[in-house]
Amino acid sequence: KNETVEIKRKTLMERQAETKIADPAAHAKKQVAELDKTAKRSLEKRKRVTEQLIKDEKEIHHIDDQIKRINERYLPLCAHLKESKEHKENLLATLQSCMKEEKRIMTDTISTVNERKMDDSKLSRKMATQELAKTRGFTMDPNTTFHQTTAHRILEN
Repeated sequence: KNETVEIKRKTLMERQAETKIADPAAHAKKQVAELDKTAKRSLEKRKRVTEQLIKDEKEIHHIDDQIKRINERYLPLCAHLKESKEHKENLLATLQSCMKEEKRIMTDTISTVNERKMDDSKLSRKMATQELAKTRGFTMDPNTTFHQTTAHRILEN
């Protein structure tokens, strides 16, 4: 069995109390000197901490001022950016609407142009047929010529 013996750690004061002090006056001077050193180190540390705290507060104040100056320029830029985005969205919606309308108009125009071409072609053919009929003195309608009439009768038999 391994039994560990726990040894209680003793403080300096407890160890000193256990030992007999040969010269109490020298011992007291030594303790006072140690306390003075500890107090001096504590005061120096406190002074350093206080100085660092003052520097940190100045730095925080400086950073707050920088944030304030940046926000003076940044916040209006954000508002302007938001307005620009809204304006852009409106322009895009208008552009889409215009493109749809243009497409509809172009489709109607092409349809109308094609209809007019057909009508013009029919009219030109009709005018040419009438001009030929006027020039020849007879028309080219079905069953109006000898050959057409004969071909028709042959096909019927």
